Amino acid sequence: LQANYTLGRARGDVDNFRLANSFVPGLTAIGGDRSYQWGPSDTDVPHVFVLSGMYEAPLGLRAGAILFARTGFPYTGVVGVDSDGDGVQGTSSFSDRPASLSRNSFRYPATVTLDTSVAYDFKLAGSNRIELRFDVFNLLNRTNVSSVNNVIGLNPQAPPASFGTITGVRDQRQAQVALRYRF
Repeated sequence: LQANYTLGRARGDVDNFRLANSFVPGLTAIGGDRSYQWGPSDTDVPHVFVLSGMYEAPLGLRAGAILFARTGFPYTGVVGVDSDGDGVQGTSSFSDRPASLSRNSFRYPATVTLDTSVAYDFKLAGSNRIELRFDVFNLLNRTNVSSVNNVIGLNPQAPPASFGTITGVRDQRQAQVALRYRF
């Protein structure tokens, strides 16, 4: 049995990790000042918890599980139109988000998964073995969010009803059966 907890904080003025929704200020930034971009990094995850364990029962039966939980990633609320005339709509640049909002001022819901496995070894002649294994991923079938509608409009005090609604989720429950020959 093993447990790990990480407390972290990531701040900065530029991100290159999730290019689809990250703004990287170019050389044309006014006087090179990026202070308007300062905020949580796209990879800022304050809390990560992992609990894992394996139990070996008599007669070669093994059971294991991994519980993974973390805070959701941050995201930026944007105006939803090309307000700065750069030909790109919905980036997280200063002029494409409402002036009252900082970068990455919202968060996806937390992600939690429980993965389990059961395996049995059939002993053959000598060191030969056949392992029969059954794995289930996201056993509790929790909906883990991968993207949301980040269009908040010009007035963050009166966002549209669709702001923050889920537009993508990670894998739901999955299972697999495996047969392995060891020699």
